[in-house]
Amino acid sequence: MRQMGLLRKSGFGAPKTKIKGPIRPMIEEAIRILTQQQIALNIKLSRIRNYDRILFERVVQHYQNRDLRRAKMYANELGEVRKLIKAMTAASLALEQIAIRLRTVKEYGDFARDISVARASLDLVCGSVPTIMSESGEAFSRLNEIMDELMVNAASTEAVGGGVAAMEGSEEIMQEAQMRAESELERTLPKIPEFDKKGGLRERDGCWDGLV
Repeated sequence: MRQMGLLRKSGFGAPKTKIKGPIRPMIEEAIRILTQQQIALNIKLSRIRNYDRILFERVVQHYQNRDLRRAKMYANELGEVRKLIKAMTAASLALEQIAIRLRTVKEYGDFARDISVARASLDLVCGSVPTIMSESGEAFSRLNEIMDELMVNAASTEAVGGGVAAMEGSEEIMQEAQMRAESELERTLPKIPEFDKKGGLRERDGCWDGLV
């Protein structure tokens, strides 16, 4: 429901006639690629989350042993891993939302306007996903080809949504994905410890009680 609300807020209009003809299989292929890439991204994300857990345990272990130098070292590395997890989680959620957008376009959407938003959103995601998953380059190249063809079809049938409106819609999708990613990280991962200049622990919550 929340995702549908986002789609409506970012430019989704009144129900239209279902998409038919050669355009429909192209949209279905794009949805299939998006879904496959989201699954692959989530598998890699699961592995990195496991590495995050190992790093956190190392921080705890070295702090308990009063080896503050190593505790800080692992805490710093943990911070970098958390940035990667956040970026990957946001990308995964954005891919999911783009796929939902295309499913909506296929059945009910304003083809030209919603394809423009989906295309702009994909451009934003493509800036990070191939970097995170180099093996996905070919799949995203094909996805870009499909979206370009859909944009050409949209331009030949009706006025394509303005660039500003499409960018605003895509930015809303990405902002929502980033907010959800941050919320998920806060809910599922322990906070990274912070050390003061003397090597002491800055306790921001009770998760480190009993370790001092």
